[in-house]
Amino acid sequence: MKFSLGKGGEVKVVQIFKDAEQVEDAKKLYAYLKENELFKGNLGEIHSQISYTGDKVLLVGLGEKNKLQADNLRTVYFKVGKELMKS
Repeated sequence: MKFSLGKGGEVKVVQIFKDAEQVEDAKKLYAYLKENELFKGNLGEIHSQISYTGDKVLLVGLGEKNKLQADNLRTVYFKVGKELMKS
């Protein structure tokens, strides 16, 4: 999923369920964060890797896969919007 806001350019948002073994996008970043216990995929957890010269990626935790609800997504993407406004 990609978002474009104003002049900031594109940011790839990678959705990750809690304790996922691997992801399709941002594989190296996720592997590093998981190995060092810096990101677990808890509901609403966000890690941003945003620079002016490189890839712009936002990892978003969705919590446990079997407990995901529409209201949880609304809350998570509200946080995503706030994070993107900071960038």
